[in-house]
Amino acid sequence: MSRDSTKKVQPIGLDIGTSTVKAMTDHGRRVIFPSVYCKRLVKTTWDAREKQSEEVIFEGVGQEAIELAKHNDAIVIRPIIEGTIKHEVAVKLVQEAYRRLDVKNPASVVLVTGLPYDVSVKSINYLEQLLGESLGKPLQMAIYPQSFGTLIECGLESATIINIGHSTTGLLLVEDLTVLGGGTEPKATDYVVEQVRNNIIKDYGLIPSTETTRDLIISKEIKVGDAVITNKVDSIYDGHTVVTRKDIEPALTNAVDFLCEKIAFDITELHAQLPTMNLGCVKNIILGGGFSALQNPYSGEYLVRDSLEAKLKRPLTYPDDPLFSEASGYYKMATELAGT
Repeated sequence: MSRDSTKKVQPIGLDIGTSTVKAMTDHGRRVIFPSVYCKRLVKTTWDAREKQSEEVIFEGVGQEAIELAKHNDAIVIRPIIEGTIKHEVAVKLVQEAYRRLDVKNPASVVLVTGLPYDVSVKSINYLEQLLGESLGKPLQMAIYPQSFGTLIECGLESATIINIGHSTTGLLLVEDLTVLGGGTEPKATDYVVEQVRNNIIKDYGLIPSTETTRDLIISKEIKVGDAVITNKVDSIYDGHTVVTRKDIEPALTNAVDFLCEKIAFDITELHAQLPTMNLGCVKNIILGGGFSALQNPYSGEYLVRDSLEAKLKRPLTYPDDPLFSEASGYYKMATELAGT
């Protein structure tokens, strides 16, 4: 690749999750938005944006999709389930990421992204085909097992990576940058949220939404640029009953403890299958994913981190930004591929 053509190359790290899309490109530019697509067919003039039309199709991605979804005639699609593409509108999520990253020429993009460790070759080929045909074939594209980006972001070549996502927890064993094994634990953030929500319904008679329950658990505003990932919620109230963040602490602690116990058991099982325990992937354990940074808002205790360290009986390694660690690691890999 010549010096002139290298200047035009745009490396991109892309992490498409069940809950959010995270992407990063040059000069630290990064974006995040919900992994949601919505389509609405408007058949009356009362709510049409164009009065001259009797039938208008509205589409939205991310936060706009969430707003459209408030209408009862809307079709909502989450195209990514457990890290795998389940619907072709997933390409609209990538198109939105490209738009926000100000991609002028898709043919100049060096794209690195990931899929779960245990996906089929068919899924990998489908992703390559879908992105190439819908966005314009990138200059280069590489697909790695999810969690590999977090390994690179932490500056390690050998580790066991635990990535707590929205609906699943990804596990990956890497030794000298070679993947030895991995798997998927079907309990993650949404398991904890659902357990706490069930407790609120049973003990207090309130029926909060999943999103409100999650915000109450996290109990602080999290923003990336102008995007609000979680709202600060200290309590929920239905007119006569109040449930505070302190009220849910016992149920939350129990749910987190069970999740960490299951993850620790899975890690022990994966390590037991190795020919020797004297490996870097056994000695180094990385914990990533946005939920891994969950704190008690009163004591500052890291609930997930402390619980897992106690169960695994060793200190863990944490990326500086667990929410963006995958996208950031992929971006570093894209930069290497691009030679920039």
